[in-house]
Amino acid sequence: MDGAEQAECTGALLGSDSRSVTAEVTTAYEGVRAVRRIVAGEGFLVDLLTVTAGEARRITAQLRPGTALDVQLQATGPVRTTWYGDETLHGWHTHRAGVPVRPVSAPGPGPADDPQRVRTRVDFTAVTDRVTFASVYQAGSAGPAVTDVRLEDDGLAVRLADGSTARFRSED
Repeated sequence: MDGAEQAECTGALLGSDSRSVTAEVTTAYEGVRAVRRIVAGEGFLVDLLTVTAGEARRITAQLRPGTALDVQLQATGPVRTTWYGDETLHGWHTHRAGVPVRPVSAPGPGPADDPQRVRTRVDFTAVTDRVTFASVYQAGSAGPAVTDVRLEDDGLAVRLADGSTARFRSED
């Protein structure tokens, strides 16, 4: 938030079921509420983060992988990532903010257990009072394959290679 480090904080559980968990944090930054919902889809994982502030702020969602990462910016649609580890992981990243969200990819320190190792980092930044960041992750061996991800008025739509579409609300 505005380039500052977040305060030490604890989230509050808003809800959970056999496939999802939703938590809220209101003390990481003064005047800011963040709600995160993680959902296990059929062969993929959905991560929805909605940040609300009382006024326009510089809000950044960060990807900090502990493995090699490729980033593919597309003319339209979500940003694609490929994570290389024991198994390849594919990511689709999109947003809903009413303003442009600028992804920036740059080298940075590796994970806490080996910070000397350089890794690709990605920041998604918007200057707004409300933004939803959505990421969908799928192992390379999982199927049916995710083909597209869109944040729509009623939530996130995940389109699959078998022609089906899974839908998820962004906030409870």
